[in-house]
Amino acid sequence: MNWSLAIACGIIAGLLATGGCDGKPVAPPISIAQIQRIDSGSIRFNARDETIVVTVVDKFGDSHSYILNHEGLTRTEAIGLLEKKRAALQAAK
Repeated sequence: MNWSLAIACGIIAGLLATGGCDGKPVAPPISIAQIQRIDSGSIRFNARDETIVVTVVDKFGDSHSYILNHEGLTRTEAIGLLEKKRAALQAAK
């Protein structure tokens, strides 16, 4: 894995999440249910304050950043589910 690319993507994802002209998130939302349906590629996430930015890398290597909508779950529970999903996708490679 190209770690500098991964770090750059994480920084860009953070900027997208909070970088709108009016300070509102500009990345689209993604739900836990949508995350659970991912069956290939990989995910990364960056948890800052209450905002969790999830970057999904598809099987073609394209990355897409989203703001996680984790209604009904605490931040800690959501991060736990993301960690499990990331591990499952890594094991499937």
